[in-house]
Amino acid sequence: ATKVSPLNESHWSDPEYCEDFKLWYGYAKTLGEKEAWRIAAEMKLNLVVVIPSFSVGPTLSPKPTSTPLMFLNILKGVAGEYPNF
Repeated sequence: ATKVSPLNESHWSDPEYCEDFKLWYGYAKTLGEKEAWRIAAEMKLNLVVVIPSFSVGPTLSPKPTSTPLMFLNILKGVAGEYPNF
């Protein structure tokens, strides 16, 4: 995806890339959603997938995971702005 060609429903995370770099959340989310679409098509169901920008609320882990940590670092001034890509 680029500024000229934004992301759309044809873009997917690469499961092999996620597996190689141990990005298990993205790996599971990608495979789970693909399976949901497969089942919906097989059963002739309409499927709507809502992907929130981020979740709000208590976490299960004692330390912040990557996404909340990124926001915390921006809010604390530890990290600068991220480019729009």
